[in-house]
Amino acid sequence: MGWEYQSECGRNPNTEERSETCSRPELLQRALADALDRSTCDLLKKNGWVTVDGVFGCDTAKKLRDEIKYLWNSGHMFKNSTQFGGGSKTRHRNETSIVEESGAQATKQFVKPRIHEFDMHSSYKNAMREVPFFCDLFRGFQSAPLVSMLNRLIPTLDLQKGMQSTTLKLQYNEGSGGCFPLHYDNPGRPNKRKITCLVYLNEHWKEGDGGEIELIPFGEKPITISPKLDRLVMFFSDRILHRVLPAIQARYCFTIWIDGGSRVNSDDDVLLKQKHVAMRDASKDSVREVVDAFRKSPIQRSIARCVYREAYAESLLQCQGDGGPCMVESHSATVDTLMATPSVRNAVDAIRSFIEEST
Repeated sequence: MGWEYQSECGRNPNTEERSETCSRPELLQRALADALDRSTCDLLKKNGWVTVDGVFGCDTAKKLRDEIKYLWNSGHMFKNSTQFGGGSKTRHRNETSIVEESGAQATKQFVKPRIHEFDMHSSYKNAMREVPFFCDLFRGFQSAPLVSMLNRLIPTLDLQKGMQSTTLKLQYNEGSGGCFPLHYDNPGRPNKRKITCLVYLNEHWKEGDGGEIELIPFGEKPITISPKLDRLVMFFSDRILHRVLPAIQARYCFTIWIDGGSRVNSDDDVLLKQKHVAMRDASKDSVREVVDAFRKSPIQRSIARCVYREAYAESLLQCQGDGGPCMVESHSATVDTLMATPSVRNAVDAIRSFIEEST
């Protein structure tokens, strides 16, 4: 079990200070940019995630929620589906490379029960009249003060500006158990996502309503964050494993994904090598060094299914309905393939023991 997050940053102090003379796209973008300062970005760099409350102000947050309600009630949203592949990994037999990226795989589409979405990237022109606030928010990424702010405070991000480098997806969860399994928002090539910005729009949320997001920084205790109105959760798309817990009541949110530059999913991020799993000795300090290195790198994705294999399987069965057993079978096959490599198996076993003792 994780612990319930309590906001470290409090409310965005700039929410009520924005000039009403600005255009709405500028106001919405400035709201996101104003949510960040050096302290929040320092937390993002340190932990891989950060949360800020009161990003847009309640009135604007409710208008955004109402636009999602309109899309749902008018039949414009589509069911969320997950592409899940089988097959095996391509192996190298040299001294440094253990597992390469997946080759051609047979994939299947699985629909998530009770989850409905609307993609602004593909439906922007058709949505201008129906959801004007979201259209203005998306249009604001042409100038992208949020991206400029993040790049200034964390230059290594190298985030890309423009609507073509940004995905904005609106989501309605019916409740009655709707959820998401463990995953990374950037699972590997050709995905270019670097930052995930998730904004919740659930007024009067209370404990027991469900729909919390659970973040799992590699090797650390899970963090449970409730989906309260006007709350921003930001994290590294390629470094924070997460899931959405079953929602009992209806749940509204939207997600912004911002692409990084050419260094996203470099060979060092996707090719598991001997250096990644090598330990000086069997001591706890040696294992801690390996865990820390994985936590700071997207290469953690290559072994996360092994390290958290039971949690992965449980979340797939919980979230995917009739497709769950098939996806668990594919997941287990992937784990077995990776664990067949002795150095990977030894490292994973040591990491799992370390996590059990530490959390």
